[in-house]
Amino acid sequence: FFDDGIFDGDGISIIDASGHYDGAASILLQPDNKIVLGGYAHSDIEGGNMALVRLNSNGIRDFSFDGDGISEFAACNSSDFIYGMAMQADGKIIAAGLLRNGFYNNIAVARFLTGLTVSTKEETIPLKSISLYPNPICEKIFMEYDLEKEESITIKLLDIQGRLVETLLPLSDRSPGQHTETLSVHQLPSPGNYFVSLETRHNSEVLMVVVK
Repeated sequence: FFDDGIFDGDGISIIDASGHYDGAASILLQPDNKIVLGGYAHSDIEGGNMALVRLNSNGIRDFSFDGDGISEFAACNSSDFIYGMAMQADGKIIAAGLLRNGFYNNIAVARFLTGLTVSTKEETIPLKSISLYPNPICEKIFMEYDLEKEESITIKLLDIQGRLVETLLPLSDRSPGQHTETLSVHQLPSPGNYFVSLETRHNSEVLMVVVK
């Protein structure tokens, strides 16, 4: 098989949670197609903490999840690991694993908030018909999109690891309907693949762009 080059830019997403030994033993797909990995992150104090990592469907870390896409939980002053996960009907994640307590391993169960609202009522998607040009990008780029209702939006340029390069449009209110934003890239980054993210209060859309 071949790697999906769209996923994190090269088909592979590598997450360095602690700068040391980290690992994942469980994976969960949310109803909104975000990907949750469960495992452990190295800790110099405890040895290892329970850890969750959440990715957007394109393989980029979801920075709306605990600020950096990574949530750690020190259940005990020893080694804690997540080996399985399930999502409750209300969108919360139940994680199960073990913690080392003295000479013994104990069963550990923890519950995490995801910010996901699960409802049987179909929600209106506020953002649609998004496009961006030119691509490869230059100092001026244009983004077209359609809003179903009034929204506050922001547009960001991210590197291939999901880190902020530049805020192209600070938080701004927009009315329902079609919009075209003229965005200025004040200093083009090094050649390579990047992402332009349009974020609302309800969701986000990410487009891959190229800098030559």
